[in-house]
Amino acid sequence: MQLVVVAGVVSVRPTLLTITVAISLVAFWLGRRFAPLYLRLVEHELVKHQDTPQFSLVSEAGWTLVPAPVHPPSTPALPAIQVASSPVPLRDPVMATLV
Repeated sequence: MQLVVVAGVVSVRPTLLTITVAISLVAFWLGRRFAPLYLRLVEHELVKHQDTPQFSLVSEAGWTLVPAPVHPPSTPALPAIQVASSPVPLRDPVMATLV
């Protein structure tokens, strides 16, 4: 009885392998064929939007386009704040035993 089950799997395996290889070859061929078209499309869209300095922001309501300022406002540099770092105390007893 088990031989019948194993014989069915053995007879199907080469067919599945052939189908898998055929699908991967078709996908590779399509990828090679469409890659230049996709690159040209991306290039065209980048050139088309070259002169519009806008920022694309994502919000809860959707996409928002904000025009970029022509001259960014000049702000005086703030002095750097010095913060003394201190080691973080170990509060977990398990971690304290591991360290």
